[in-house]
Amino acid sequence: MCRIYPLGINRHSHRFILRQRMTGTTLLELMITLSIAAILMSIAVPSFQPSRAPIASLRSPINSAVHCNSHVRKQ
Repeated sequence: MCRIYPLGINRHSHRFILRQRMTGTTLLELMITLSIAAILMSIAVPSFQPSRAPIASLRSPINSAVHCNSHVRKQ
């Protein structure tokens, strides 16, 4: 089978060009991905703020229960 390549490109350089196109990510793809992630995080973080207050109010009873449990295990 005889392939015809564009002027100045032989079969070895043609393979290199194809391989180079298919591997890795470009800087543009990375920038787009990071910007989408930043937008999603900016939307998600404020929605989690109200749920932090009830969790903080549970920390003190949980810490005292763990503290009491550690004393019971030592005895």
